[in-house]
Amino acid sequence: MKISYETHYKSQREDGRYSSTMASLMAYLRDLKPEFEFKKDFTKEEFLIWQKGIKEKAKELLCMPPFTNQPSPKKLLSEKRDTYTVEKWEFYPDPYSAVPFLMLIPDGVNDKNKAPALLCFPGSVHPKEFIAGEKNLDRNVCQVEKYPERNKMALYAVKEGMVAIVFDNLGTGEVAVETDKKDGGHMTRLQMCHGIMQSGFCYFGLSVFQKLVFLEFLKTLDFINQDKIGVSSHSLGTNDAMYLALFCDEIKAIVFNDFVSDSRKKFVSLTEYDETEMKNSDGVWHEVPGIYKYFSHTDILCALSPKPLALNEGGAEYNLEKIRCAYKLNDAINNLQITHYPKYQDEKTRENSFSLPDHSLSMKEYLDINNCDAPDHSYRKDVSMKFLRKVFFDK
Repeated sequence: MKISYETHYKSQREDGRYSSTMASLMAYLRDLKPEFEFKKDFTKEEFLIWQKGIKEKAKELLCMPPFTNQPSPKKLLSEKRDTYTVEKWEFYPDPYSAVPFLMLIPDGVNDKNKAPALLCFPGSVHPKEFIAGEKNLDRNVCQVEKYPERNKMALYAVKEGMVAIVFDNLGTGEVAVETDKKDGGHMTRLQMCHGIMQSGFCYFGLSVFQKLVFLEFLKTLDFINQDKIGVSSHSLGTNDAMYLALFCDEIKAIVFNDFVSDSRKKFVSLTEYDETEMKNSDGVWHEVPGIYKYFSHTDILCALSPKPLALNEGGAEYNLEKIRCAYKLNDAINNLQITHYPKYQDEKTRENSFSLPDHSLSMKEYLDINNCDAPDHSYRKDVSMKFLRKVFFDK
């Protein structure tokens, strides 16, 4: 059956009420005014108060586990490459987990010649080894390699002189349950997310918690320039990057490799599809209970101002203009780098992106308005490294 706004989500009653729970929920969300939505007319003083408020609310919504004293991280191996060394470590964020990560260290970096550090967060089910340019582990769930010529962000970073640290996303790669499927751990991650939420946590909360624990270890490394720590992220990994940059003054630069969007507006605008397409297209791991009432990802990106921020795959003007306003407000517009998909580099191709209808869109129409060329979704090496060279090396 074809689902549409006119036949399924528009009220057919004289009193304006809705017969389906879904339609009534959409109506509620269309009228909702998020408490911490960025306002373009903020004064600098109002911005600082708002920034503090959204930071506190985000920490509350993520429902992170408590921080506890745990053993120090352990180095598991060290192997030399042409111009750098690859180290494998594991750290212990809680009483139960052993979380592996790779650290790529350029030749010549030491306590007398410190280097910037870049925390690298992959897209969805890409294993950390792939992102680092290493051979994937001999496990079925570690065999995902999409756009191998584009997505090796940690490898690109170490070749630019940065210490690159890369993790698996929760429930993927080396930290996935092994199966016969070469899907990166997709299905077991789905089951895991149900358990996480029923435990009072959420996927991003647990992931960000682990990175916050790791940052405490990073502070102890004498070869890291502690004034030059950044995050680089693709797709799913952009969530870790946003929240870490929001919470931590130590994060000085953010590479956000995705298009900027508002998931609440997406939820209500997508009403035109076949019933077989009615599913959570983003994955339950994206869910942060209660987020719609308070803010969107666009608002978080606004709250990162004035930190240097690279938005690598653009988005709709109705979102990007809010972020520009936040940076202009703090006299930091030069700290904001916006790049669009190659398909949308020409301004004339983005003329329909200044507003978003609140219903009656298909997925294709939604992506078109948001200037998203989904099949081309991949890490943008050139603009990312250009941005990081400017921030960390003044080049």
